[in-house]
Amino acid sequence: MKHHLLTFAILLMALVLYVIGLNGGGAVLVCAGAALELWFWVRAMREGKPAASSAKRPGS
Repeated sequence: MKHHLLTFAILLMALVLYVIGLNGGGAVLVCAGAALELWFWVRAMREGKPAASSAKRPGS
């Protein structure tokens, strides 16, 4: 559950930085928001895949 909360918090921070950056905060905040959004998507895509170490091999 903590993993999902952290992923949601990253997305929320990205959205906040986008809003601040687009309202006159500057390109740096928009870029920071984009970096956080990229981090969000990496975490979101990784959640759906099983860990390689936990997968059982046939014959083991």
